[in-house]
Amino acid sequence: MFKFDSLLTSMILKVIGLMWFCPGLDVVSPVHAATLTGMGAVALRKKAWDSQLREDNTLDDCFNYLRQSVDVRMTKQEIPNTIFMQFQTPAQENNSLTFSLSTPLKEAPREGTDEDMLGNEEDLDLLHLTIRYNEIKKAVAHRGWGIDFNDLSGTGLYKTMTPKFHKFFQELRGRRIRECLMLTYASELTKAPVSLTQQFNSNIFVCNTAGGDMPVWDVTSLTVTDGSVDSLGYYPDRTYAGATSYVEDIADTMLTASGTGATSTAYMSVGDLTNLELYVRKTLLLTPLKIGPNKGYIFLIPSEVAAYLTNPEESGSMGSIWKEVSALSSEESSVPGMLGRYRSLWFVEDERSPTLSVGGASGSYTLQPGFQQPGNNDDRNTDVWANTSGSTNYVFEVGFVLGAGALAEWIVNPLAYARESTEYGKFLGKGSYTMGGLQLARFDKDTPDDAADSAGTGEGKTIIQRGSCMVLISRKPVVTLR
Repeated sequence: MFKFDSLLTSMILKVIGLMWFCPGLDVVSPVHAATLTGMGAVALRKKAWDSQLREDNTLDDCFNYLRQSVDVRMTKQEIPNTIFMQFQTPAQENNSLTFSLSTPLKEAPREGTDEDMLGNEEDLDLLHLTIRYNEIKKAVAHRGWGIDFNDLSGTGLYKTMTPKFHKFFQELRGRRIRECLMLTYASELTKAPVSLTQQFNSNIFVCNTAGGDMPVWDVTSLTVTDGSVDSLGYYPDRTYAGATSYVEDIADTMLTASGTGATSTAYMSVGDLTNLELYVRKTLLLTPLKIGPNKGYIFLIPSEVAAYLTNPEESGSMGSIWKEVSALSSEESSVPGMLGRYRSLWFVEDERSPTLSVGGASGSYTLQPGFQQPGNNDDRNTDVWANTSGSTNYVFEVGFVLGAGALAEWIVNPLAYARESTEYGKFLGKGSYTMGGLQLARFDKDTPDDAADSAGTGEGKTIIQRGSCMVLISRKPVVTLR
């Protein structure tokens, strides 16, 4: 008996079979649809543009001064202003400002009836600090009209120039700050017509070194070797030297502290932290800051050092003995990069911390600073410490302890703009400039008392620098951070 559902089933199966039918070689397939390439009309191809122009990422800077920066990750907080002796006064006819510092009474008192005051008075003593300024400027080229102008208009590039200037000068200010914390003066003060000579910070702490064995500052002139300029106009190989000078003492202390093995022994540890805190507070007498309810000092700590120092599983780390940022006051925790506090030291991570490398040999040592320049141009020594046969890299991370009045900054003219044009405005240049200067707040006499003695304890003894200390720390191999 014929069943309708059997016929329907058979037909469905045949249709399904045809779906998987593979034609033989003699079967002709449909031609491909026409393309712009095949039609010779590629010029008609349309392009879609994203209206948002991206900006390359850069490292954060805890010295966040130019708040118009396009670096939106930064807050409006910054390292406390009390670190800066900041002056925003017009220069007028003056090219320097001088400040005085009075020293406390030092001489022994007169005692008993046989000792008279008359004829034994103590003279009041004064020291001074002179700050200066120079030009700092930057320009870019662009088009004012024409085909090239129109080609770039759609990308939004022209709208980014002013934010780029702000960003550049923010990053540049951070480098200038770290430069004068290491070398007394930022680079603009070494250029004509100011032409000052850089010197290393008179306060230095080297890990794994006793407090009494730290380098002793002197005023011996340094020999600066620029090396070759790179494609971006910087001198990444610039070195400082000076026989029987402060450079020799610094380099010798660094190498003595680090040892002669394949790995260094001058790492930061809890013991070194305790020595550092006592050294800056009791020996150097740095002037403390006040943040919220507490007094202390900002310790700008390199990121690599912070990584192992705050790791509770790392031998010699702080572990649980420090106060984490969550336990600090709102004023303390608002400082960018704040990690926590140990005794009177606030830890602030510095992603842009400089490096300092030792070269040469005893009697002719050289020191090579390395800085993070604007625009991800990293001139630091990023290789690991090495001291093996045929391979040496004596590199130290550089941290800074900062107290009140550590830096003197004179802003004569804030950031301003100017334009240059030619070819009836087709070719343009937009320039930005500021006039100012950054330097350590270092007070001294007209003629520094730099009388050297054989023990090396008398050099530079009239200098009073109560604002900062450079901290030199060997870099651990990366494997130890895991």
